[in-house]
Amino acid sequence: MLKKKAPHTPAVLGVCVTPEAVEAVLLRVGPAPSDPAGSAPAVDALEHFVRARGRAGALTRKGALTGALPGLSGSLEHDFTLHVGDGGNGTGSTFLSSEFGLSSRKDDTPAGVGPTPPFTPQLLEILEACAALGYDDPQIAFCITRPDATYEPVDLATALGAARNVRVPGGLIDPADLNGKQRRALITHLTTALPGQVDEKRIGFLPLTPVKTGSRLLAVVPHPRDAVTTTLEALRARGKDALPDARLLETEVSLYAALIHDRVPAEARTRSAVVRVNSRDTLILFFEGRTLRHLERMRAITSFEAPDTICSRVMLQQDEHKIGDLEQLYVAGEGRADELLAHFRAFYPEADVYPLQHLLSTYRATETARLDDLLAPNTLLALGTGLRLITARQQTTTLPPLPLLPRKLRVKQTTPRLGWTPFLLLGVLFAVSLYFVNRYLAQRAEILQQRTELMLNPVPAPAEPPEAIRARLDSIRQANQRRAQSLVVLDSLLYGSDRWSRFLEQTSRATGEVGGLWLRAWTSRPDGSVRVEGSAMDRTRIAAFARRMNATIDRVFSADIGNTQVYSFELTVPVPADIPDVARYLREQVEGSDALPGPSSD
Repeated sequence: MLKKKAPHTPAVLGVCVTPEAVEAVLLRVGPAPSDPAGSAPAVDALEHFVRARGRAGALTRKGALTGALPGLSGSLEHDFTLHVGDGGNGTGSTFLSSEFGLSSRKDDTPAGVGPTPPFTPQLLEILEACAALGYDDPQIAFCITRPDATYEPVDLATALGAARNVRVPGGLIDPADLNGKQRRALITHLTTALPGQVDEKRIGFLPLTPVKTGSRLLAVVPHPRDAVTTTLEALRARGKDALPDARLLETEVSLYAALIHDRVPAEARTRSAVVRVNSRDTLILFFEGRTLRHLERMRAITSFEAPDTICSRVMLQQDEHKIGDLEQLYVAGEGRADELLAHFRAFYPEADVYPLQHLLSTYRATETARLDDLLAPNTLLALGTGLRLITARQQTTTLPPLPLLPRKLRVKQTTPRLGWTPFLLLGVLFAVSLYFVNRYLAQRAEILQQRTELMLNPVPAPAEPPEAIRARLDSIRQANQRRAQSLVVLDSLLYGSDRWSRFLEQTSRATGEVGGLWLRAWTSRPDGSVRVEGSAMDRTRIAAFARRMNATIDRVFSADIGNTQVYSFELTVPVPADIPDVARYLREQVEGSDALPGPSSD
């Protein structure tokens, strides 16, 4: 049973919008149990939502989220398939029909069909369910598919060649390196190629591998009136508090490209492919390393086709575009996903074939051994979009999100509420500034006054001639030299005169600090040291006393006095002879007074 969480717990809602349904996954972000510091935050899936949009919906499997990824907390407790409308998905004869392009099913999104309508009731219902779980305002990441988004390959030589004074770059192009003129020329080309379907402020570009004709980019173009935009605009029209906290808008292709980009190392040249099969079409993406090489959408091949037919069509596309041998293959499908995965493993025995959800393990600091239950493609898109927002917020993704969400709808517009604290800080800042301004003005006035007095009363120059001043300096220097010679004689008389008083002071201080010992006698030696004899209650006290006196332990022996064991010791303590502090002070004063100019050569 799900437990309600505190409203302040970070939460992300990943939403996948298709023509048939709205599917969402609520994610909670928190520190991992093995990492309380939060450097590797854990992500838990709290709830899975599916709301129909007026067409035949896909089957939601029981426990699909629980076993799909490590750490997922749960999913819906029941399965259902909801059909609204005619739901006409009947097919005719399927005998090799798709192999020759004779499929009886028509494309769900033929050319000229506009975007899907808003899904305001479904989104509000999902947000109410999140609020019931304790998450009133989660951050939302949307993912749209066709017909709400269009993918247009752009040949840079063609798109930029018609523009004036625009350089055509070569090789693999990073869209972030495009300058303003190049981007404007690309937008002009797309506006001409896709009339009425381009919002100039919402265009993203993905790199494509170069071909013989030159460099390429894949333009990701959401429809100006896509379902997410119209839904958020409808909610904003209800009031500023009705607009949810939308942070990200992804498309199916850009999400798959980001998953591959985060998983494959930068220097790798692995040939991989992503195959997604649903009831409307089949999407194939071929990658070379991190870079997308080719995108193919087969409208005639759906999940209603036989798995071997789907596999053969993928191999046909691979041979037609000269992709080469695949090393990794990621597969997702509706309905017979297990059977489809098994057929791809049989068709590609030399490649590593994984379920598409295996890419999501890149965002999790856990093992992937429990990736057994296959998720439907729409569930993968919702879950992947939520994880994509989390990694973008933590700045751990290698491919920044594309600017597809309108800026005016990106973050909820809220009026900041100011308390009394900012006004208090402003008052303190004003008072401090006023105090230092007054101090500056006062000091400046004082400096001007001193300068004025010096100008009115200049210091008179000495009236004595230079010879008299030089003679006075020479006499002062001679007196200083006589004083220094007297100090040398005084040093010779006082050298070592206070050595015994210093020794007694050091001995008394060390005895008091150590404690538990007493001295019986000490004897002066010819080398200037003193032999000290005494007793202690503990041997450690003898060592401590010797360390403080900088002495050498000659002998230690024990004796019993009554019932107490006493340790006797003999130490050799050096007693240095030095100049007394008074004589040292006088010498420093005389040496400091020597800073006089040397005798003149005149």
